[in-house]
Amino acid sequence: VGVIFNMEELNKKVILVGNCDYDGPQIKSFIENNFNADVEDIKTMDGGIAKLDNVDLVLVNRVGRDQRNGLELIDYIKNKNVLIPVMLITNYKDKMDEAMEHGAVEGFGKEDLFNDSERVKQVLSEYL
Repeated sequence: VGVIFNMEELNKKVILVGNCDYDGPQIKSFIENNFNADVEDIKTMDGGIAKLDNVDLVLVNRVGRDQRNGLELIDYIKNKNVLIPVMLITNYKDKMDEAMEHGAVEGFGKEDLFNDSERVKQVLSEYL
């Protein structure tokens, strides 16, 4: 008797938090086209907190649509001892370093999607 797999069950679940209507769809498309992953685009930090169940990776913008700092979500996840890798999306190295000091894993910048997509694939491949 063969085992039948539902392909959706094999896909990783990613939430993308706080990105604008221009960047969010581009990042979502990049991930879904390059990995077996389903990406949910969430506008606010509170929305991200509400969606943490059964998530494989959290990508958070440096400043959310609700004007809250992405570090708030990183701190929330780390303070709750939730074992989900979380990445900050930023073009600023000092902000990336700060996020990593707060417990985030190394992320990428939006510019990298166009200027260094191989680096973005490499960063994401560790989690997807």
